[in-house]
Amino acid sequence: MRGQTSARFVPCKATAADTAAIAGLHAQFFSPPWDEAAVADVLRHPGSVALVVRAPDSARLLGYILGRVVSDEAEILSLGIAEEARRLGHASGLVARLGEGAHAMGAARLYLEVAAGNGPAIALYQRLAFKRLGVRRGYYRHPGRMAEDALLFGRDLVSIAGVD
Repeated sequence: MRGQTSARFVPCKATAADTAAIAGLHAQFFSPPWDEAAVADVLRHPGSVALVVRAPDSARLLGYILGRVVSDEAEILSLGIAEEARRLGHASGLVARLGEGAHAMGAARLYLEVAAGNGPAIALYQRLAFKRLGVRRGYYRHPGRMAEDALLFGRDLVSIAGVD
């Protein structure tokens, strides 16, 4: 599957200069949020795959994906798209590009976990042929709320990289 992102919004490699913007977007979607140091740690990891999408008329970050490759497995650590940039294909484009990069680094499978209540993300991953592999009960702990299950998904990278 190739990414659906418009040619005007081509994902590019994230750099250390992107850490503040990535942390800012992450804080809009996740609790507890990752700070700049946590994002920088991911970017420094030798097996990291980190991509961003920027607005074509500015350097403003519209979305990001952070992942890592260890041996023959890759994992999506975090994916976020700014509210005004959703439903434009950025998320699927970022997942496809991360899959291609991870495959080039030797990964054969791509895994992720997603909060059970995150319907839009679950629908995205199912559209991208991810299969549900399991559940981690009470994995996400939110202050003042009940713990939420994490759903585990995975898929083969050969087809996402267009090699099949």
